[in-house]
Amino acid sequence: MIDWSGFGMSGGLKLQRTIGDNHRDLSVLMKEFDKDLPLFLYGHSMGSAIIISFLINNPKLKVAGVIASGPPLGMN
Repeated sequence: MIDWSGFGMSGGLKLQRTIGDNHRDLSVLMKEFDKDLPLFLYGHSMGSAIIISFLINNPKLKVAGVIASGPPLGMN
């Protein structure tokens, strides 16, 4: 469980991050996961948009499942 830098209660300049910054943070975090366990990603709101765009840019990444809660995708 993480809080993206610059969002929520985390440190960093508020709303000054790029999607690339968040993708790099997620890449670093994913190196800490146990490779022998199935990987499920959950993101809410901006977090879900970060996860979805990250997975689109990394189609070979082995992920068991994704939960995207309230992604800001511009759909009604």
